[in-house]
Amino acid sequence: MSLCLDILLVLGYYTFWVFVPLRAVFPAGGLPFFRPPPLLCSFFERCAVLEWLQSHILYILLFIAAVFTFDWLYQCRAQLRLRWYSALILAVLHVVVGVACVRFFAFAEAGFDAEKAGNLSLFGGIIILPAFYFLGAKLTKRSVAAVFDVFTIPLAATLLLARINCFFGGCCLGKLIGETGMRWPTREAELVFYAVFIVLTLPRVFKGRGKGEVYPLFMIAYGAFRAVDECFRENPNYPGIFHLSHVWAFAVLALGILILILLRKRGASPAKAKRPAAKPTDRRNTK
Repeated sequence: MSLCLDILLVLGYYTFWVFVPLRAVFPAGGLPFFRPPPLLCSFFERCAVLEWLQSHILYILLFIAAVFTFDWLYQCRAQLRLRWYSALILAVLHVVVGVACVRFFAFAEAGFDAEKAGNLSLFGGIIILPAFYFLGAKLTKRSVAAVFDVFTIPLAATLLLARINCFFGGCCLGKLIGETGMRWPTREAELVFYAVFIVLTLPRVFKGRGKGEVYPLFMIAYGAFRAVDECFRENPNYPGIFHLSHVWAFAVLALGILILILLRKRGASPAKAKRPAAKPTDRRNTK
């Protein structure tokens, strides 16, 4: 048992070092106490499999997102009245359409200039993808509230995996912290945000208690988080504290608040039920 534990610890140690590139955060290749021996480092750098994984990491992460989405939709198939093959098709479409949304938004964000456009803009998934949720719910005659609640979880998970890709791509870095050579952990903070949101909302959605409020709550939380997080993120096009992403963050925040208010207002003012007719009084027993 002790030997197995030691093996797991060693494997976890080197796996974490390889797949979490601390070089993007800390200078000189990472923390001084978190460096593998030169022999193993050289082996990993020459390993063809690892190089292939690093060059195709986005596709691997999207595949993981599709698998997670399929499993989640299968677990929630009763709420959406889905067959297993429908869940599989929707999982693939969710990833494909989501990638198209974030790529298109990045292209539009740069003024449709391909040279200035970034690879992905995660705001596209938050702003554009809901239109497909709504359209799909209406066309298939599903509950719009249930569709939005259920799909919020895989959306957050897909955004989490897409942000992991930034570690390997070396993009979306935090600003330098003075002259320390270290950077603000903006990407790491975003991963924590997604993870916490999923953990807190998943049981509620799984039990069918979302009431259509999970997505607007996600918009509010995401908009508020990004509005703060962007202040510490490096952007070569905007040297100051505020830049274009703040506009999208505040827009998402405001839209989420508006939708949530409308939902709760509609839920608090149900149609007035008809009062039951009063029973006639029996005059024979009345003196």
